[in-house]
Amino acid sequence: MIDHIFYSGLQAKWSMKQIKAEKKSKMNTKAIKESSEEFKTNNWFSALMALDDTEIMAKELEVAVKESAE
Repeated sequence: MIDHIFYSGLQAKWSMKQIKAEKKSKMNTKAIKESSEEFKTNNWFSALMALDDTEIMAKELEVAVKESAE
């Protein structure tokens, strides 16, 4: 029972991170697909880490675009 609750919580967190990552970075679909595959194979921690990396890269890209525009 506890495992099911833990899994559901991770799945919800992963889904929210995936939605945010897709909105922020259309360019980095490879990382999102890899994360999705890792999650399907029950490698939750790696899936969440891959999406965290995607969010970080999206932020760095935004900063670089702003700096180059100035």
